[in-house]
Amino acid sequence: NEEAILAGSFDVSLMDKSKYTAQIEDIIALSVNKIYRSQEVTEKEIAGYKILSDLLDVYTTALVRTNEGKSSNYDKLMVNTLPEFYRRTDLPIYNILLNTCCYVASLSDSAAVHMHNKIMGKQL
Repeated sequence: NEEAILAGSFDVSLMDKSKYTAQIEDIIALSVNKIYRSQEVTEKEIAGYKILSDLLDVYTTALVRTNEGKSSNYDKLMVNTLPEFYRRTDLPIYNILLNTCCYVASLSDSAAVHMHNKIMGKQL
C-alpha cells in the first residue's frame, strides 16, 4: 500500500485494506458505547442543550423586543452584555436572529456556562 499511497493512487480507505478491520470496528463500537454514551457524557450534553437554549432565548427575546420598541429593563441589560457588533437592533429580524445564533455559537463551552450562570443568577 505504501507505494500506491506515495504515488497518490491509493483511493480506498486504509480500513478497507486492513487485516484488523474487525478488531478496530469492535474497539470503535466499545468506545461509542462506553465513552460517548456514558452517563456523564449524556448529562453534559443535556446541560449543553439547556444552556444554549436559555442563552438563545434570552438574547433573541431582548434583541427582538428592542427592535420592536418593547424592551424591558431586563432586555436592555441583556443587550448591553453583548459585544457591540451583536447589539444592532436596526436590522431585519432574520439578521438579528442570525447574528444572535452566530454569537452564541462562537462561545467556548466555559464562556457559555459562565454566562448562563450569571443570567440565571447562580453567579455574580
